[in-house]
Amino acid sequence: MRLMRKWFGPSHSLVLCYDHLTDETGAELESQIAEVGSFYQFSKLTEIARPGKSTRATGRAAIVFLHARRSVFARAIPDLLRRGIPFTLFLDPSCIGANRLPFEDEIAIYQERFPLTQVEDPRVQILERAWKEPPLGEALLTQYRARFGPLPLNDMDSTLYFATWSQINELPPGNCGSRSLSGI
Repeated sequence: MRLMRKWFGPSHSLVLCYDHLTDETGAELESQIAEVGSFYQFSKLTEIARPGKSTRATGRAAIVFLHARRSVFARAIPDLLRRGIPFTLFLDPSCIGANRLPFEDEIAIYQERFPLTQVEDPRVQILERAWKEPPLGEALLTQYRARFGPLPLNDMDSTLYFATWSQINELPPGNCGSRSLSGI
């Protein structure tokens, strides 16, 4: 326990990052909030990672959602707002309201269903560069869609998709949730 107090608690800060929440990971989030709350005070990310700040913010924890997925709005945000726990939601404005997945996730689903057969397959090289060059990823998706057809939506969790603008606009303004825009 002494080692835990050295690494966790008043002398350090913590940032909890989440993306898509299933029922299972939503339950994990609940238990993590309870555990972290016993060591830290929940704060906005800007209170922990303020650029140019001469002193470190210690004993604080921030909750960050890396994408505005429907699961975040359905499973996490209502509870955090009810409890008064601040959070930061990073948005990719090009995807919000597009009712789709990030291209990396869509490619992963296609690859799970239709695995690559050879390492020298040009798709492997495209994937390695796609996160730096998004048009390559979009081109690969176009190939997958033409070759294999649409995603198997009936087998997928619909909350994996991005949220709509209306869901984001429904967040109450004020001190509870800090909104950050980022071109992730």
